Amino acid sequence: MTSFGMTPPLPLGSPELAEPPSAGVGRPGNGGRPREVEASAERSISPSWVSRALEVAGTAIRRQPIWVLRLEALAILAGIGIIDERTGWETSLYVFYAIPILMSVWFASRADGLVFAALASIVWWIANRTENPYVTSWGYNWATISRFAYFAFMAFGGTALRTQRDNDRARIAALERTQELEKEVLQVSELEQQRIGRDLHDGLCQHLVAVSCSARILGDELAKGGSERATDARQIENAVRDAAAQARNLARGLFPVQLNHGGLGVALDEMASTTKRLTGVEVVFTETGDTGLADSGVGMQLYRVAQEALGNAIKHGDARRVEISMIQEGERLTLTISDDGCGFPSPPEISPGAGTESARSAGMGLRSMRYRARSIDAELEIRAGSPRGTMIICRLVNRPPSNPRAIDG
Repeated sequence: MTSFGMTPPLPLGSPELAEPPSAGVGRPGNGGRPREVEASAERSISPSWVSRALEVAGTAIRRQPIWVLRLEALAILAGIGIIDERTGWETSLYVFYAIPILMSVWFASRADGLVFAALASIVWWIANRTENPYVTSWGYNWATISRFAYFAFMAFGGTALRTQRDNDRARIAALERTQELEKEVLQVSELEQQRIGRDLHDGLCQHLVAVSCSARILGDELAKGGSERATDARQIENAVRDAAAQARNLARGLFPVQLNHGGLGVALDEMASTTKRLTGVEVVFTETGDTGLADSGVGMQLYRVAQEALGNAIKHGDARRVEISMIQEGERLTLTISDDGCGFPSPPEISPGAGTESARSAGMGLRSMRYRARSIDAELEIRAGSPRGTMIICRLVNRPPSNPRAIDG
């Protein structure tokens, strides 16, 4: 497999950005039951409505003033005590005393939970004082103390669960914010890269073309005058023309206008042709199915992944042949870049502390491709080719638009 550096594909440019997967599960047989009956049964046992109901109830309770919550917990505790007294010792409601305790801990505080643990012990003592199997009052009082210990344990346990929940929510919120910031950084980077590409194409390239024309005119005038400098003018013209071509190729790598004009397939085909012409490496692009994309942002990220992989194959993998394929099967789009290069570096070579510049760029290039794939909810797989080289596969869900070659800007 190839190394994963951030060096741009020759001659194309690629941004250096620091930095997952879904699997379908087949449906088992339904044993001959009609689909309507099976679907109804699934809906009846599905826990989704239960979780939604609990979430709505929890939100409603959380929005209440704290004194209302305490009154509700007291009412529940009093109700449990009354029922416990009327049912007698034979029917134990011991476990239900935890409801107001956990309720106060979850929606109020640990102090409230401990207070309700003490209140629950007192209510239990009152509810069972006339009918219990204890011979002495000391035994009954000791049982009450044991109940309080259990209730206090429930309060501490509920507090731990609440703390864990709050920490999980904080981590999830931080991850979501990080992903939002990463997408913003990626968007800003792409916009800046496109601006530089447009400036190169519309500014520098046009200026170089004008200089080339001026050099040609100068050469013609010198040739008419019989000056020996005419040859030098021709050489200047050719050098400036080559510089304009290189700047144009660089601009196309930074801002592939084909994405908007003809779609991702056209842009990848142009990249393959340009790379083959300028580097001598055999680069082949194939396209199967309706690969149109409804979002130009998705097309840009897929283009950058292919661009990065192609540059790695040529510069770090010493590949002589690279194949780029894009296949649409159903609602699944697969972009594959495979080469015949030297293959993957070993883990120590791509570790963050690797000493060589090539090793450091390898890890950065891999993170860049994974990051771009993650930003469009795609799955990126990197594995060894057969018999050698690297195969990079990017899969994502794609529903082509009605006009398969058009991409909304």
